[in-house]
Amino acid sequence: GKGADPMKQPNPGKGADPMKQPNPGKGADPMKQPNPGKGADPMKPKCRKAKDIRREKRLLKMAQTKESDAKSVPPSVMDVGTPVDKPVGTPVDRPEEEEGGKDSNGQDLLDLVTLPDPKDCVHKLEIKLVKSWPRSSEVAATFASSYAVFKKFQSIVHLDDHDCDERHYSDFIVESPLVREPAGSQNKPGGTGGPTCDYGSYHQQYWLDGNLVAVALLDILPRMIVCEYFFYDPSYKFLSLGVYSAVREIAFVRELGRQDPRMRHYCMGYYVHSCPKMAYKNQYGSAELLCATTLQYVPIERCLPKLEVTKYCKLGEGEAAEEEPLDLDALTVYHEMQAMPYREYRTKYGDRTMDMLRQYGTVMGSKVGRRMRVNLTFF
Repeated sequence: GKGADPMKQPNPGKGADPMKQPNPGKGADPMKQPNPGKGADPMKPKCRKAKDIRREKRLLKMAQTKESDAKSVPPSVMDVGTPVDKPVGTPVDRPEEEEGGKDSNGQDLLDLVTLPDPKDCVHKLEIKLVKSWPRSSEVAATFASSYAVFKKFQSIVHLDDHDCDERHYSDFIVESPLVREPAGSQNKPGGTGGPTCDYGSYHQQYWLDGNLVAVALLDILPRMIVCEYFFYDPSYKFLSLGVYSAVREIAFVRELGRQDPRMRHYCMGYYVHSCPKMAYKNQYGSAELLCATTLQYVPIERCLPKLEVTKYCKLGEGEAAEEEPLDLDALTVYHEMQAMPYREYRTKYGDRTMDMLRQYGTVMGSKVGRRMRVNLTFF
């Protein structure tokens, strides 16, 4: 008799009435406005992550340390990144920029990136220009390191693991259709001579503390340097190596231009306006795009509004350029490192490349086609 009687019915009215409505006003009124002052204060700064605050304090401490170490150094010298033990120009109280983007010491950005490193720098950056094709001993010696960076770049940055074997890397990165040619062979009569390096395809390697961190594929031509491709170790993304390499290559053009006045241009390759990965190419001043219709170079500022409307449009002004048909038999081709007219190539090896070259001649036109050399070694 001490336990509950399982047969006993509960007293009526003691439990919750399922039909009973809750008292009005007891819950939160969705239409009611919050009391003034209870919400977030818009005048106060937003909450920040602890790691961002620690980083800001660390940078501030580093800046204060540099200021204390440079009390005897003029501000203008420090601001241009010059080692403190190397006097530059005339000290002034406040750094000011002069005409042409130069500072008070007559240096611009292209001068600064080529300054030698200070003796007491913590890290060492070394840049090497090596011939890529025909494959040089330097490229062969660094093949494994370069391929490892390329594979990591393709996998992480482009999310592409399919075409990352060594054969694809060699075809795409190392081999080149350009035939290396001494720079002096392109000299005009009475000219000043070509640059010290030969024309052809090169790898510009960036070594940081003895580790390969980036590689640029460069074609050095008589009138321009073309950057065909650039890849880097994603672990060093915070260094903005793509921007730095572009500035270095522009400075390289200017350096070779001092040796040969014909060297004046830097080409960043194709530009596809609808591709976000190519948007960086319109961030450099004095850029121009080649109009495929008029064969004119047009300032990119005039091209962007048209490309926003349609992907395919005429960028230049005037009528389309008219070209005479290219005489394929007169075209100069290379086969196994030997130059010959195409008529001679057809006699020896047949005309299996005729359709491809006919399409090539339609695109290039006679004016440009006569000056080009087509490498048929791989066909």
